[in-house]
Amino acid sequence: MDARGTPAPRAITRASSEHGDAMLSARGAFDRDNRNELISVVEASFADGHRTVMLDVSQVTFIDASVVNALVNCEEDARAQGRTLRLLNPGPATAQILIDTGTFTALCGYRRGGDGATAQRTVRSVTRRDAVIDRAYQVLAASRRMVEDVREF
Repeated sequence: MDARGTPAPRAITRASSEHGDAMLSARGAFDRDNRNELISVVEASFADGHRTVMLDVSQVTFIDASVVNALVNCEEDARAQGRTLRLLNPGPATAQILIDTGTFTALCGYRRGGDGATAQRTVRSVTRRDAVIDRAYQVLAASRRMVEDVREF
């Protein structure tokens, strides 16, 4: 959004296409109302025969959980076909949503360190089940901390 509260224009463009790889670039805000625009461009790149689709999200200003879910589904479908979907250069807001939903590693292909620094790239693919279990443990730990805080009063 700009200073007047107007949503930033959104766009998905094909930046380049080389050696079986497609480089896409997304800009603006994506939510449940327009997630299909984003997903259809990603799926079209795979349909064009690209083995790897890299989506630069450095100019994405907002994504919600429905977009994350759609991207995870796309990544899992691609992996099942021996293909790869990777998000590149997530900004702080996008990275935080991916971290909060436990999908950063699955979609970006590497982990974030505790201080936000990039850790070594991981070789193991993370399934949606792994991400959900990881998030469940995080929620459980937060719940336990809240109970302890209440008991201290």
